[in-house]
Amino acid sequence: MLPAYMLLKSNFYEFEEIPEVFHDKKIDQVVISLLDFIPDPYIEKESIIPKTEKDFEELRKKALDIIVKGKKLNLSISFNIPHPFKKGEICSERPLSSLFINSLGDVSPCVFTGIPSKISKNLKFGNINETTLPKIWRNIEYRNFRKSYTTSFSCINCTKLRILQLS
Repeated sequence: MLPAYMLLKSNFYEFEEIPEVFHDKKIDQVVISLLDFIPDPYIEKESIIPKTEKDFEELRKKALDIIVKGKKLNLSISFNIPHPFKKGEICSERPLSSLFINSLGDVSPCVFTGIPSKISKNLKFGNINETTLPKIWRNIEYRNFRKSYTTSFSCINCTKLRILQLS
């Protein structure tokens, strides 16, 4: 079991307490993520995604301090921070080996492409109520997507391609 913790502006005051809280609950590993999918402008105020190199470095330093604090308590902490400019080669959602199924059964590469929103285009490769999951995974359109997802329209500007994992 790998717990995940969503760090928001409204709970940022808890950030420094994370190692002790998880350690006290007898948890030995946690992944901390930021709200990086903003399907509605209303929730944007909760996001602390760095917008400048300076913001990134400040958050990175704080994250590294928390990781060190966790290590002292035998707590492994991974922190996912999207860089404001640098693009990685691999998406943190691992679309080459995982997928997302929404409540209707639609299969998408990740939650970003599978939840209806005004800012993103849904990308569906089938529905588990109509076709088996292995068949959907192997269909030609889905295979073609996986071959070139880093240049696909749905993924090219995604924050998940800018995630730097600190641990």
